[in-house]
Amino acid sequence: MKLVRVALSGVLVVVGSVVAGCAMPDLVREQREGASLRDPTGSPQGSGPSSVEEPTGEVLADGGRSEGVATVQPPFTVEEVRAACPVGTVWVYRTTSPGRPSETQTVRVIANDDDEVGLEVTTDRGNVSESVEVRGRWEDWTRYDIFSTVSTQVLAEQVELPLGRLDCRVYRSRKVEDGREIVARFDYAVAHPGPPARIETTLDGEPLVTRTLESIEYP
Repeated sequence: MKLVRVALSGVLVVVGSVVAGCAMPDLVREQREGASLRDPTGSPQGSGPSSVEEPTGEVLADGGRSEGVATVQPPFTVEEVRAACPVGTVWVYRTTSPGRPSETQTVRVIANDDDEVGLEVTTDRGNVSESVEVRGRWEDWTRYDIFSTVSTQVLAEQVELPLGRLDCRVYRSRKVEDGREIVARFDYAVAHPGPPARIETTLDGEPLVTRTLESIEYP
């Protein structure tokens, strides 16, 4: 197992890709560099309607950034996330993408004080396992920058997840770059402040990446 130490910056988005919302532009860049939306046999994946579930719940907010001011509130406060993520908390994610092997990512809280958080992130791809240790300030971890820079709708929904049917705050973000539309849906479980329980992303209506929280353990 390889251990790498890096600085934490906006790591909720790292925890979400391990950080999620990240980089909608980066997803487009992957496509330019040849990432295929077809399976190894060449059959198209996800043709037809977008695999990102259309919002069905109560609309809580509809906005993004207006004149440089964020108009969508984050799903959780710094205090809520810090209190809900004691040392020993473990999230296990599964990430799938058409034409690519799935991977499992285990995120463990290894440090938690008033100012800083430490995470050990272990990614398993087949027989290859790599661990990265990230540390930084809680404020950096809970910036949720993406929701202030793109068009974002916030809804209250009950969502069927591996953890069960949970009340969620659903953030549905849309961005158009170079004529291509990226839609990302982030399901934040109200009962589990922290990283999203699921992230689904499409490019021009085709499935791109799905990242799902398979389990969560508290100390």
